Amino acid sequence: MKNILIKIKDNLKLKNNQKGVTLIALVITIVLMLILTITINVNVDQYGEQKLKTNYESDMSRLEQAISQYFAREKELPIINKYINVVMLTGIKNVNDNNNYYVIDLEKIDVKLNYGKDFDIIKSRSRAEEISDLSDVYIINEQSHTIYYPKGVNYRGKIHYLSDNVYSNIDI
Repeated sequence: MKNILIKIKDNLKLKNNQKGVTLIALVITIVLMLILTITINVNVDQYGEQKLKTNYESDMSRLEQAISQYFAREKELPIINKYINVVMLTGIKNVNDNNNYYVIDLEKIDVKLNYGKDFDIIKSRSRAEEISDLSDVYIINEQSHTIYYPKGVNYRGKIHYLSDNVYSNIDI
């Protein structure tokens, strides 16, 4: 009987001295890693959306300043071609807009933008019908000088097409 008690005691000592990962420690580690992963993904998504918004607002600000300066200097808008595919403007267009929208000529105002990459294609096309399928451009209304981006930028669940600031056409 004494031998049996000694063997049980020795087995208990061995079990207490064993090193390794318990199931509880493993589960806790996995749960913590999942929480960290979810938090990082949420932050990355918010950063990506914020970057879209910042790039869009930066483009609009640069365009507004450059067009304002060009118009004051040249007494005309920096435009290259008429733009006829303005379906996206339904319900959002400026009340002062007429029906004449033009692609902004980025070369005339010497501006580099984050969006508006179809401008290079438009330079090589001469008729408005040839560019009606392109939307990654900036357009401006002839009368109100409101700037629009037909492709739109999606952030905060809304698609943004136009500048917040509106110019009025002042005859000098």
